[in-house]
Amino acid sequence: MTRNLIKACLRCHERKLKCDAQQIGLPCSRCVATRGDEALESCVRVLRRPRTRRRVAKARHTVDTETLNRRNGEQEGNSSCTTPHKIESWTPPLYLGQTSSSSEDDARTPETCMIAQECEQIAKGSSLPSLEIMLEPSQTGPDLVQYHSEMHYMTIISELVDAKKSSRVTRIVVEDRKLPMATRHTQMKTTQVRVVIQGLDPLDEEYLNNKSAFSLPSKHSCEAMLQAYFSLGHPHVPILDPVEFVRSYLSGSFSLFLMQAILANAALYAPMPLLEACGFSERCEAIETYFSRASLLYQFGCERNQLRSLQGSIVLGMTAVTGSFDRDFRYWIHNAVRLAVKMGLHKSFAHKESESPTCKLYQRIWWALYIRDITLLLGGAQNMRMIHAEDNEVLTIPTPESLGDDIPACYAHLIPPLTQQQREYFIEYCRLARIATKCLSILKSHPRETLDLIQSELHLWRSSLPESLQPVHRPSHVRSDSIWHMVLMTSSYRYESMLCRILRKESEGRDLELQKKSAQAVRAAIYELDAIIGRAMAYDMLSMLPMSCISIGPTVLALHLEIVLSPSESEVVKSRSRIYIHQAIVFLQQCRDLPFMKIALDLVDWALTKQNLLSIDKLNAPPPLVASHLHQQEPFVDLDKEASGAGGENQAMANVSVFDVIERLDEFLELGAMDDTMISDLWQNIS
Repeated sequence: MTRNLIKACLRCHERKLKCDAQQIGLPCSRCVATRGDEALESCVRVLRRPRTRRRVAKARHTVDTETLNRRNGEQEGNSSCTTPHKIESWTPPLYLGQTSSSSEDDARTPETCMIAQECEQIAKGSSLPSLEIMLEPSQTGPDLVQYHSEMHYMTIISELVDAKKSSRVTRIVVEDRKLPMATRHTQMKTTQVRVVIQGLDPLDEEYLNNKSAFSLPSKHSCEAMLQAYFSLGHPHVPILDPVEFVRSYLSGSFSLFLMQAILANAALYAPMPLLEACGFSERCEAIETYFSRASLLYQFGCERNQLRSLQGSIVLGMTAVTGSFDRDFRYWIHNAVRLAVKMGLHKSFAHKESESPTCKLYQRIWWALYIRDITLLLGGAQNMRMIHAEDNEVLTIPTPESLGDDIPACYAHLIPPLTQQQREYFIEYCRLARIATKCLSILKSHPRETLDLIQSELHLWRSSLPESLQPVHRPSHVRSDSIWHMVLMTSSYRYESMLCRILRKESEGRDLELQKKSAQAVRAAIYELDAIIGRAMAYDMLSMLPMSCISIGPTVLALHLEIVLSPSESEVVKSRSRIYIHQAIVFLQQCRDLPFMKIALDLVDWALTKQNLLSIDKLNAPPPLVASHLHQQEPFVDLDKEASGAGGENQAMANVSVFDVIERLDEFLELGAMDDTMISDLWQNIS
């Protein structure tokens, strides 16, 4: 029976990689890119193995003698015929280049020397590399920064040399295999920005070019996007050295992966005219496009610096993109924690040199991850902690001085300097996250004491805020200084509402008194969040708030729906929640150009319609002319009365979207800041 050659070369076939050997011949493009000149001898194709027959006791297998002779160095004329071999004695084909002459060369590859270099660095006890070295783009290969625990065999062996000087952090540059000159010339020619992507397969680079992964906005638009990020994004998550990044941007040596991640995050805050100048008609389109480009660059190994990979992962983890993306913000925040733990940022030794720029940056990065971890957990975006208290040795909170130095005048047009208020904001956020973690850790073990602990700890924290972060009533045109206080208060009441809700559910059927107190605490925290949401809309501050603050809208609406549908709540409480449901839906509509808000709006539309929370008369009522007449509208019909209505009404209700009603409530924003007094007066007028 005639046997054909396998379509792929032996190396690609054994590694299950796509191969073009059948189309272009030997050597294939992948072998040329990875092994260079060696591919001429090592890239081969072999015959397919025949299927063994069950009835044959001793199956025989015929191998391609020409291929074997090429490997073993025999004369081509000595094997003009094939020789059968028993399958028990047949030796499988060798891997690419695995001949007697190339085995010694493979033993001296950079990968095999990496362990020896790491052991040497551990034994020498070198301190942390400088920030310039950590962020310097590597021209020879990707760098590998790794922390080795005391149980790792490298640490044990290295401590035998000198236990006093030993260090557990190593930084190794894994050199790429040299590519042919033609391949490198092609790479430099086709890349759209001034970055050198060494070791990238030409086919992969062509694919990335077709996906516009190397594309950036025009210089003017790109700098405007950077201004938006450093003004509103960076103060919330100060994980960059702004001066160093802008310097690398102006010199053309910046990280393209990190740049695309920053553009994705900046698209959350950039005004629409700027996004239109970048070629996008919608905010969602801009966010998802830059997010996808950054993901592709990381997936194809274009980021060679490990610290840049960590920073870019954090920025993408702060950009709330979900839905069709498998690698959504959860993936990136998990990847950031993985890289940080791998580099040892959770260990105290990485923060001992307090004056070192590297230690300052490490400290900011770790606390940014710490804050994000507890926020995602209490926000319901993840199901378990990524950072556990027993493994975290970083207890020192950053100081205002550790949040970066002054900005040189030559970079002031791109980087606004951090104000004292912004520095204190990040420090207080760290304190708040630590309080929330403490309360969560003892919530299930001591439930009766936890409620008092939650309320007392958070009250003490709010009352001890620095003067620059205390609430100050300002005119509506002065808004930027109020952002930082608003975000802190939103996070604190969000933590409080979720912690108390967990406590309420844990005490259901066990402790009625604790259940009642917890429910009251949840409502009190929700009403505070309602006031913040109303104030943010009244002063037109939504475009200036981070995702951690914007994402509270769906949560507040869900909590109010829970109150309205709860049989244990009084009608007074339910009526008040119905009013706040209006405000929450308007809030979602104001932010519907963000990716995850579209999902939230569809879910709310389904839930409100499913539960018949709006009456038919309400849907057909004409909209009021002014906001002051809002109290003249018919209030939401009671759920019990709605359920007892005619079946025809319910049938019609299922075909009506709740947003047909909500579009008439734009005047609701004219009520201004929805504080408790105003809402109380409004409810009294309605009732």
